Amino acid sequence: MNNIYQRSKTQPYHISVGGVLFNDEGNIATLRHVPEMLPASYLPAFRTHKEAFSLMRESLEKGETLVCALERGFREEFGATISVRHFCGSLVTEIHDDMIFEKTTLYFSAHCIHIDENDRSGPDVESDLDIVWWEPSELITHMQRQADIIEFDLDESKIVERAVALMDI
Repeated sequence: MNNIYQRSKTQPYHISVGGVLFNDEGNIATLRHVPEMLPASYLPAFRTHKEAFSLMRESLEKGETLVCALERGFREEFGATISVRHFCGSLVTEIHDDMIFEKTTLYFSAHCIHIDENDRSGPDVESDLDIVWWEPSELITHMQRQADIIEFDLDESKIVERAVALMDI
């Protein structure tokens, strides 16, 4: 049986998990994307922008739970061990690459228990990206601005706002 979570020619839908990773100081980890590290199909989206920042996002593997996918994603992309805190909502995006498909990303907040950037083991390009920590309000503002310049799903500001609000609960 195919992985029912991932898009295919007969199923134009995809489910991913995403995470807002907080450290003990309340800062949030992002991945820094630069055009040189992206597939050619993404380059037109960058136009004149030199970099973009995103939260962790990971596709679900066959039979994998949401929490297991979050733990795997943070380990592979950040070298982090985490504790999942809250569900923060979802973003639905239409992606245009070799085929058009709908991607739904379910986001959770997480606390960073331990991080070792040298222990990143992802098979994808994300494990080679720089990790940048942001103060939450600066990240929200930056994500809103980058969404006006870069033409794909990099406005995760509402998810960050929700995660920050849930931190106080």
